[in-house]
Amino acid sequence: MGNAIRFGYYGLVVIVVGMLGYKFYKSEDRNFSKTVEIFLPMFVALAPILLTILPTEKAIEVAFPDVEKYINRADDLEKENKELSENIVNLQKESTKMKNKNKLLGEKKYAEISDTELVVDGLMVKAKNNLVANVDGDHYYHENILKNVTGKEIQYDDDQNKIFIGNQEINKINKIKFEDVKKLLYSGKNEINYEEEENDSFLVAGKEQKHGFVLTNSKYSREGSYGLFNLDGKYSKIEFDVGKVDDSNSSYIEDAKMKIFLDNELSEEHKISAELADTHFEIPVNNAKSLKILLTDSGSNFGFYNIVLTK
Repeated sequence: MGNAIRFGYYGLVVIVVGMLGYKFYKSEDRNFSKTVEIFLPMFVALAPILLTILPTEKAIEVAFPDVEKYINRADDLEKENKELSENIVNLQKESTKMKNKNKLLGEKKYAEISDTELVVDGLMVKAKNNLVANVDGDHYYHENILKNVTGKEIQYDDDQNKIFIGNQEINKINKIKFEDVKKLLYSGKNEINYEEEENDSFLVAGKEQKHGFVLTNSKYSREGSYGLFNLDGKYSKIEFDVGKVDDSNSSYIEDAKMKIFLDNELSEEHKISAELADTHFEIPVNNAKSLKILLTDSGSNFGFYNIVLTK
């Protein structure tokens, strides 16, 4: 069908050209102007017809000789536009990441580190690494400063997240405060356990003590006043401070006798002064199962505090 139409167009062109040629032949005036006058309208009229005769690609090339260049340019522009869009998306992602990073950085605390001089009890101490870090107004000291002040080794255990101070058995917890094992003191006579919730605190030499126990008046009791501990053979030593309790209801200021019993046998005895603010004791308990602290011969009440047990 397409070929038939094409041949029809060819026939029409031949007829029109023949007619115009015959007209030109009969014309007496055959100059250039006359030639243009006769044939130009024909070419203008037949140009669209000629384009339809040609294949589509050829017709486009004839009608629009630069069309391929523009098509390629359009493809290039489309590619550039796609790349630009991808770049914009990537920039937006990077911008979001930077905002989040800046937010995290803004929440972090930064330290201002300075090297300082060390003075202990009025004496200048020459030592290295006396570093102080100022973090949001709080000061953090280098372990070397604590080492010089305490005279003890200081180690930080990363796995346990604990700081250990002291030379003996580094990186091992072998001491326990009484308030952490308050149930060891399970019974007694004239004894008040201040680890119990209903009791608040007691005063010794004007200082408030919230952890410990008190043995009250032992003067008129044949058995005295005492506390009983269940050590279960787990401890080697107990240490504590003891002093007369500030008691406005009692006029007694009397020394007391303290006796230590391990597994119901007398281990040692000491005199406790009622006039001293406090006295510190370290008592070997030798992994005994039971401990009894007994006070006698005093109308004063005595408080026991800063109690530490060593395994």
